[in-house]
Amino acid sequence: MRKGNIFGEKATYGIIGCGTAARGHAEAILRDKESVLRAVFDVDQKRAKKFAAKYGCERKKNLSQLLNDKEIKAIIICTPHDTHTNLILKTLASRKFCITEKPLYLKERDRKALEKTVGSKKIIVVFQVRFHEPVRFLLQTVKKGMLGKIQLCSVIVRKNRDKDYFSDWHGIKKKVGGMLLNQGTHALDLMLEICGTPIKATGFIKNSRKFSEIEDMYIGQAKFSNGAIGNIEILTCGRDKNPENSILVIGSKGSIKVGGGIFDRIEYAHFDTERPRAFSKGKDDNGHPKFLSAVNGYILRGKKHPLLPFADSGLRASKFAKLLYQSAK
Repeated sequence: MRKGNIFGEKATYGIIGCGTAARGHAEAILRDKESVLRAVFDVDQKRAKKFAAKYGCERKKNLSQLLNDKEIKAIIICTPHDTHTNLILKTLASRKFCITEKPLYLKERDRKALEKTVGSKKIIVVFQVRFHEPVRFLLQTVKKGMLGKIQLCSVIVRKNRDKDYFSDWHGIKKKVGGMLLNQGTHALDLMLEICGTPIKATGFIKNSRKFSEIEDMYIGQAKFSNGAIGNIEILTCGRDKNPENSILVIGSKGSIKVGGGIFDRIEYAHFDTERPRAFSKGKDDNGHPKFLSAVNGYILRGKKHPLLPFADSGLRASKFAKLLYQSAK
């Protein structure tokens, strides 16, 4: 195991892709005392140049320059979904840590290639919602058994994505994979953390607005190996920006609902005990800095945060989404 960071060593990052997702990572890196953003690369060189100037880092002219930079410890992948697998494998080949946006794969052959890398523990998936304080409270409560046997888990993801959003690669099915693999993945990850392995599913899928190839409604149910029932509603035609992103968990000893705009507040928590566990009613949707801190702890000191998601978490979330698609009518 790596020793502690006694000499002030920092985690040095490179980013592939300079779009919206990359901005969240860059801002978290700049605010973190253990992190340095060294360089970025994007196939759109003008965008990369502007991004590098804004965040005070180097712009690499090609991917090889970024991957061969020996000062960079970890690469963050923020590119269209269909490029993820190839970039993950190239990053691993360069002997760097790989932090990748979801999903890890779209095609089955890519899943098989990635499954061979799981043991290396060098792929970390950006499931930063796990680090929202209300979500952490929920996951820790479930892990400690305070809700008893899980009976129901219901997730709601109601977002609005307009025509402009789908005007680039986000509106191309073969590049994005679909709504469940994009907007739905965080909710599906939380459901899997709580309920375990899904064994069957059924549902309905619809594209109500027709201005892209991507569906904008999914309603379904799943049954899990632990006996829990899952209820899933995911849509991107919600009109308001983020009308609701919530998860309700009901167990034999209590229930918790985390809701708000993006899983950012505890709406209620009930325990069948004499001393209910205290919880904050405040809002927290600032998962990126805490996720980055956990990543740094792993890269610099070999410390595995219990919520830090590795490749196996990303693979199972995509596999679950595929199951929901296959069972939809």
